[in-house]
Amino acid sequence: MPVQLYNPFERFEFSGRKCFLSGAPTNGEDEYMTVFPQWMMEQFDLFDKPFKYLNEEYTTYGKLRIPCASDIMLNHMIPFQKKISETFNHGYEAVKELSEQEIFLWAGTIVYGLVYREIINGLTERNPDEPFYLAQALQHKFRNHHNFLQSLHQPLSFEQFKPWSFFLFKVEETEEPFEQRNEMNTLTFSFRMKDFGFVICMQDNGENEEYHSELYGQFRHQTLTHIQFREFCAKVYYSSYLFNRLPEYDYYQLPDELNIEAKSLYHLNAKPVFDEWQPKVYAQLLEAFWKPWNYSLVEILKNPAEPMSFLKKES
Repeated sequence: MPVQLYNPFERFEFSGRKCFLSGAPTNGEDEYMTVFPQWMMEQFDLFDKPFKYLNEEYTTYGKLRIPCASDIMLNHMIPFQKKISETFNHGYEAVKELSEQEIFLWAGTIVYGLVYREIINGLTERNPDEPFYLAQALQHKFRNHHNFLQSLHQPLSFEQFKPWSFFLFKVEETEEPFEQRNEMNTLTFSFRMKDFGFVICMQDNGENEEYHSELYGQFRHQTLTHIQFREFCAKVYYSSYLFNRLPEYDYYQLPDELNIEAKSLYHLNAKPVFDEWQPKVYAQLLEAFWKPWNYSLVEILKNPAEPMSFLKKES
């Protein structure tokens, strides 16, 4: 049976009355899921904690809901989240055994859920007589991301590529039970709990992984301190910002699945896929990631050409 991809961006179907994943009609409040998985909400007591939208308005984690058809929830999301929660709660050694695609789909569902809620927020805020505007580049990126997520309930495969870059570390445990951060424009997400942390770029076709391969190769088998993990995340978030391509994909229907193939990011006489690294701009981002340690921008940029680092190469 041919795979039918649902495209909510075609008519901006973000009314809350269609399943976020399949597009099937839903029964309002009776068919939904929280953007942050239920097990996280319960384990970290998130329901009533504040969450800030991009427009600076606040809601609570518990109110971040997206419509999800009952069959999708029962047959796909609940078993998937059960596997993820059990694995994450066993820590780093167990997480290593998950496939990168499973973690991509887990993190990607959260990020898409936030995109969904931000779009609803934007639709609600606008004058009803005015059209809703979302930049074409973002629509393109979000639509492809949503297509990839549909592999949660349909047979989709990636043809000799992966759309993401993934970095997993063993991290020293802290008093803070978990942390998550995301940047929707670049589809970058980081997460830490127990003794592990990871950062993932969701639509770069592995380019960030190549960009940071030397540093990641040095530290991937070491246990990072919290500040080291935050520093590595800052580097990846910044390089995701520097990534200057908008990936494109071809979709081919095969007898038993939909095959996805990436178009080349490299073109004759084209500039490099990453813009030039600017130490000062990176340092400003690093200052935000290091906020718990109160390092000022002046301290971080004591050497303007080489910002402070706790990820020093071994001599």
